[in-house]
Amino acid sequence: MSFYSLYASLIKKLLKFRIFEQKIKSMDKYIVTASSLNLRATPNGRIVGILQKNEIVEFTELSDSIWYNVKTKDNVFGFVSSKYLKKIQTNTKGMLRFGVDKVNMNGSALRTNSANASVLSESIPKTKNLFDIVTFLDVENDTHKRYLAKRSSTYCNIYAHDFAYCVGAYLPRVWWNGNFKKGSLVTPTYAVNLFEMNANSLTDWLKSEGKDFGWDLSVNEKALQLKVNEGGYFGVISAKDSDGIGHITVVLPTLNVTDKPLQSQAGRYNQYLFKSDWFKHNKFNSVVFAYCKIEKNE
Repeated sequence: MSFYSLYASLIKKLLKFRIFEQKIKSMDKYIVTASSLNLRATPNGRIVGILQKNEIVEFTELSDSIWYNVKTKDNVFGFVSSKYLKKIQTNTKGMLRFGVDKVNMNGSALRTNSANASVLSESIPKTKNLFDIVTFLDVENDTHKRYLAKRSSTYCNIYAHDFAYCVGAYLPRVWWNGNFKKGSLVTPTYAVNLFEMNANSLTDWLKSEGKDFGWDLSVNEKALQLKVNEGGYFGVISAKDSDGIGHITVVLPTLNVTDKPLQSQAGRYNQYLFKSDWFKHNKFNSVVFAYCKIEKNE
């Protein structure tokens, strides 16, 4: 290889590295995915600390695509293996009003993929018929891993969120968290000022924030069923469990009104349709019966 060919090859590699470096520098915060991760003085060098799972670090400098120089929350610098870091996603809208604006996670979310914090990114049916949404989400289909229960995790919150999204309502998958003044402009950042909503936190949110996003409360399960039966509304029953994560179901219209509403759910057992008064169990210390207008056009 001639000198000029070698020089051109080196320049090309350097430019490629610099582009990669700039791309990484624009994504400055990462979360640790390993159960523990060694922090080293140099790439693959002496261990100077241990990072724990879900700990957040700030990217400072690129060594190569394998080793990142990072700063911990205690302002300790060191190198870690990049394969055990996950970039923290931010909302595509940039800065939003803390605690006021709707906030959703950027990213890909399909029914056939494992559960995550993002909004569905596939085409959804344009319909006001709630049973069409039940058919589309197909919660009992085991290939729909987004709702499929695992040994220690269930996804009633994601199913209710997706159902709301399909009818044009807002039921947050993530919501604001942090010491910011309400209404102040901040950049939404997962695990920094956003947290994932389980059924417990959705119960609280429907009480405290739901009115601002189109939700109203019914006095009991029968009143909620009658409201949904009017047409143009869909409902949820959300219950808080102080020793667990709570539970939330979607309420659908029915001609046979009883004290057990017609519901659809993901959970330990995923069900298209069922009638139950599960929310009367004494483990639930707070229950919300909420409804929202269907905004989707047919």
